[in-house]
Amino acid sequence: MSRLARNPIVYADGIVCTFADKVLAIKGSNGEIQIKIPYFLDLDVSDKSMMISLNDPAGKKSRNFPMLGTIRAQIVSAIKGINNPFKKTLELSGTGYKSAIKGDILEMSLGYSHPIEVKVPPSLKVVCVKPTLIEVYGIKSEEVGKFVAEVVAYRKPIPYKGGEILPDGKGVIKKAGKR
Repeated sequence: MSRLARNPIVYADGIVCTFADKVLAIKGSNGEIQIKIPYFLDLDVSDKSMMISLNDPAGKKSRNFPMLGTIRAQIVSAIKGINNPFKKTLELSGTGYKSAIKGDILEMSLGYSHPIEVKVPPSLKVVCVKPTLIEVYGIKSEEVGKFVAEVVAYRKPIPYKGGEILPDGKGVIKKAGKR
């Protein structure tokens, strides 16, 4: 566990946190997240802060002690996502590569004989800024990253040819082929 778990978690004015039946509900202008708190942890929610503590007689020697920092990090991440949604950008680079949103489906032409269709989860917002630029927004960092990884898996970076889906403007060092 990090020493951060000893510090209170402070949140902004527009956020409402409630804790009942070992479930923490965090509500804000961008949505709501519910986090299940394990039985061996206690959460003390006050006006604009909360404190997490271990409810185990073994104390620091408990096997559950490392979870204190993990759950705290999940709560802080949820509060950040409620304040400002997480954003990831995907760039399609390749001849004829393009994308479009049709309802809740992201349709991409990636050089295959057929278009690739990916269903967008209801908790995420996907915007095609340009045909070759996709932005993914969501309040849960894990869901945003999982969706981006799923889309990138359709065309992984190839160092010799190009034609790939690049997350957040990351480039691939091009290698020289045979001469």
